[in-house]
Amino acid sequence: METSLLAAVHAAANPETAPAAPPAPAMASAQAIEAARAEGHKAGLAAGASAERARGKAILGSDAAKSRRELAEHLAFETELSVEAAAAILVKAPEEAKGARLDGRVPNPNIAPDAAPAADKNNDPAERLMGALDRVAGKAA
Repeated sequence: METSLLAAVHAAANPETAPAAPPAPAMASAQAIEAARAEGHKAGLAAGASAERARGKAILGSDAAKSRRELAEHLAFETELSVEAAAAILVKAPEEAKGARLDGRVPNPNIAPDAAPAADKNNDPAERLMGALDRVAGKAA
């Protein structure tokens, strides 16, 4: 330790005899560093996408999500909640209705037309106008 301290003091006192600083990284080293960064970034994106797919699959595949599909999809795709937090929310949420609000409560009236409607002169605008004029004039229709 004493030797390195003396060497540091000597180098500070005599800069011309101090050892040269290590050379700057060569161009090949800089390119290797950039390639490693790009590779790491690509691997990170792939890992993140894989983790996000696994998270969504776990949320949508939970038992509570089966009867709360719309909420489960929202939690999986629109939030960053953990699987455990999303599952806790789904368990506490009310189940979605099976269909329309009155499904199963109102019987189907099974209404069907009997026959094609007969031609009605009252549907013709000219006939309706003439009938109105007759009524105003006091004529029997």
